[in-house]
Amino acid sequence: MASSEQVRGPQSAQQTRRAQTFTERSKALIRVLFFTRFSVLFGCVLLFLAAMPFVFSTPAITSVYIQDAQWRVFHLTWLCVLAAALVVQTFRVTICNAKGRFDDTGVYLFWESPPEWLWKLRSVSVWLLSLPLPIASIWVTLQANAQHETGLRFRISPWLEMAGGILVAATVLCLVDVINRFLLTPNLHDPRLFVLDYRFLFWTRRNPRDWKRNRENEEARSMPLKPARVGYWNTLIRVARVLRLTHGYTHQIGVWAQRREDDAADGPEFITREFFLPGHVMLGCLSSVLIAVYVGAYLGVHYSQAMPDEDAAFGTLFYLVGIVMMFTGGLPALAFYFDRYRIPPGLVLAAVLAFLSLVWPGTAPHEFPVSPPMQAVSGAAVDSRLAAPDASFRHKPLRVREVVEGWSKRQEFVASRTGLPKSRTFVVVTAAGGGIQASAWTSQVLTGLQQSLDDLSAGEGSKQSVRTGLRFAASIGLISGVSGGSVGALQYAAGYPEAISAEPVGARDVLSYIHAQASRSSLESIGWGFFFPDAMRVLGVNRNPLFDRGQVQEQLWASRMQPPPKADRSWSLLNTAEPLVGGSGPAALANGGAAGQSETLRGDWRLGHLAHRVATGSLPAIIFNSYVINTGQRVLIAPLVLSPAQENDAEGADEQHNTFEYLEYSRALGMQLRLATAARLSATFPYISPTVTSDHPVSRTEYAGSKLTRSAILLRNGHLADGGFTDNEGLLAALRFIEYLRIAYDDDPGRPFDDVLLLRIVPFPMSKPSTDLGLGATTRLWRDSTWKQSLIGPAVGIYNGRSTSQRERGALDIDNLERIVELTSQRTENGAGPNQPAQSPLAYRKDMLINPLRAREAGRGEQGRKPIQIKSVVADFRYPKKATQGSSARDAVDRRTPPLSWKLSRSEKVDIEKAWKSWQTELATDMPGGMSNLHHVRALIKPMDESRSN
Repeated sequence: MASSEQVRGPQSAQQTRRAQTFTERSKALIRVLFFTRFSVLFGCVLLFLAAMPFVFSTPAITSVYIQDAQWRVFHLTWLCVLAAALVVQTFRVTICNAKGRFDDTGVYLFWESPPEWLWKLRSVSVWLLSLPLPIASIWVTLQANAQHETGLRFRISPWLEMAGGILVAATVLCLVDVINRFLLTPNLHDPRLFVLDYRFLFWTRRNPRDWKRNRENEEARSMPLKPARVGYWNTLIRVARVLRLTHGYTHQIGVWAQRREDDAADGPEFITREFFLPGHVMLGCLSSVLIAVYVGAYLGVHYSQAMPDEDAAFGTLFYLVGIVMMFTGGLPALAFYFDRYRIPPGLVLAAVLAFLSLVWPGTAPHEFPVSPPMQAVSGAAVDSRLAAPDASFRHKPLRVREVVEGWSKRQEFVASRTGLPKSRTFVVVTAAGGGIQASAWTSQVLTGLQQSLDDLSAGEGSKQSVRTGLRFAASIGLISGVSGGSVGALQYAAGYPEAISAEPVGARDVLSYIHAQASRSSLESIGWGFFFPDAMRVLGVNRNPLFDRGQVQEQLWASRMQPPPKADRSWSLLNTAEPLVGGSGPAALANGGAAGQSETLRGDWRLGHLAHRVATGSLPAIIFNSYVINTGQRVLIAPLVLSPAQENDAEGADEQHNTFEYLEYSRALGMQLRLATAARLSATFPYISPTVTSDHPVSRTEYAGSKLTRSAILLRNGHLADGGFTDNEGLLAALRFIEYLRIAYDDDPGRPFDDVLLLRIVPFPMSKPSTDLGLGATTRLWRDSTWKQSLIGPAVGIYNGRSTSQRERGALDIDNLERIVELTSQRTENGAGPNQPAQSPLAYRKDMLINPLRAREAGRGEQGRKPIQIKSVVADFRYPKKATQGSSARDAVDRRTPPLSWKLSRSEKVDIEKAWKSWQTELATDMPGGMSNLHHVRALIKPMDESRSN
């Protein structure tokens, strides 16, 4: 019995010691993870970024990883290596100096005798953190190129670009090591702190401390510090003491130094001085190099005004890694200092940012530019850069009748130039929102309809159908855009004068140019804005409230509004406008006068310029739909106000009414806003672009010599955001405009049009009921866990409810409007007078809900006049249907989702082209007889028919 206890005793003691050792190591490991939590976190972030395109394979994410421009892989690689080096460096410096900073010997043991697995990973840690992200981006790019046949060809292999990036980053790190060793003696230089670990001889020794001490002593005697450098370090140490950087930062260390010239003794002397502990100088050198590169890149791009474009060598993923890199260098430094005092670094960072916002109040708001400094000219607030008088700028907004009169002038001009019959269909377009997908689909539908209708009419050879596409483009009277749809409408309007040129061949090139500009990515400019001006804004360096990522994106859109190169402008409608300063017409354009200068600076067009061109028939009117976050009201940024009157006779009543329903920017704050800025306000989706307020220079109490209205005060101080929050299709503004058309022209015998075509451009597949999604999709609706519904259920419900309710409301409004037209037509055909009420009380109630002004306008006109007919066509994006085994091509459904971002990959651009071709040949849903969508639109664009005038 005793012998068994004697045997168990040592075993039990050994197990106890092992348990104690395991407990101590576990506690030490927990402390290591706590002190290095930010370094570990950002290392995990780099690995997570590499896994994102495979875990969350949505189009919006995968498009960011596709490196479809030369040198993007190269730049991404060297930045990833430096970011990983910063992670490893902060991790090692924290553990190495934890003993002096936190009085924690347990953490220090991980530095002197690390675990076996950590010992094996030491030399490859940088590559394990840095290379997965470039490899993942290359893999996604090659897979997209192979699967979708996008035609992407690299002049240099992406693998060679990655190798070049590794070489550049390794060179920078070696340069940092050389600088560090020049500043310090070997006594202070620990090779384990160099992230590349090139001293393999040191690492192969299992117990290197004795060898390290002897080796460093020999090197220190051969390379002593000079007296000047000793004094330099003494000055820095005094500064460190003032900043209370003692524990964990400095220490009394013996070093070899050269003797003074007046000293007769030979050889270096061993002195004891206070120096920075190993790692801090190297980390400071690496941070200084990165800051120098950052500032140099910012200044180079900012002063050259070369904002990153779709073909830039620096992609969005590069700026995303750069943002992670900023936190990698800052938060570990804060944690190393404040963890000693048990102060959370996040709280310190929040306090610093709050202090900067108080000291530098100019960094707090985000503003959008309305105009340069303004001066009163003839009682109106005008741009000081605009010469007075400037016939190309209209200071007062248009009315609905003036928009129609300009539309009629365009019909007359096109008919006289081409010999085509004038159109009797007024086209109203709604361009729904949805990022770059909406912009590209909007331009594809508008330019594609013109080109396809021209090709269709040319193939049939009918005299009445020749250039049907041109007649369609000239028939567009209004475009109501939201978010990305506004951007597409902006690019379409910029090339519109050349798009309706006389020659079909030239028009084809212009239409392709417009679509290419509207499809170009702007996500790179947003990433640049995050990385540079907005980061400097947070730090208090950038005090310009106008310069942020939204303004950078706006500049990029404005630069794309230049006229198409080599376009035929010999008979452009712009040449028939009222004379500009310095002359007008082809002669002025050829001589480079003021008119020619105005035409080459389309990116600086304002609402006043657009109003002038709408009134003269050069361009269709555009409504940029925005939204006031403060009150939830819609904002209509347009060169017109929704009023049927010619004069400003009902402005007070309209102001009282619009205060509760919607706000009209031009009525409240004038016509100085740039069109590119209007598109930005319509597409300001929070977090991607910041919500902004106006920098309008007028005071809060006066505007152009009169009191500010409530709308002006709200638009001056309210935060504007994406119009998709309230009406993602822009239907409400379009239907309001159509209703005012009916009020003004329904009983007018001399109206220039008979029908109104509402073209709804929807950039995403129309949602279907759950019964059409299949059994698997329907049953998945009930499988969400309780915690998921508790955390994100309300947000998902609000988002889906907003989209569904907007769609339902839009369908109801269109149905009500068509029902009103139908009832009005029935009353007229039956001989009923226009003053009679509707046959159905429900229909009359709908009429009053849609247009409160209908009651007072019902008595106008003559009896028997045929009312305006309203038709609608939906051009919705759908992926081309693929036939599967046992099913037809029409029954197969593609379940992919278009990207909701500001970047389209090459394959996604191809999908838009295929979807457009598919939409043209599909049967129209509301047309009997098997008519396709393209033939349906052609049938609705009716030429002038004298027999229909009565």
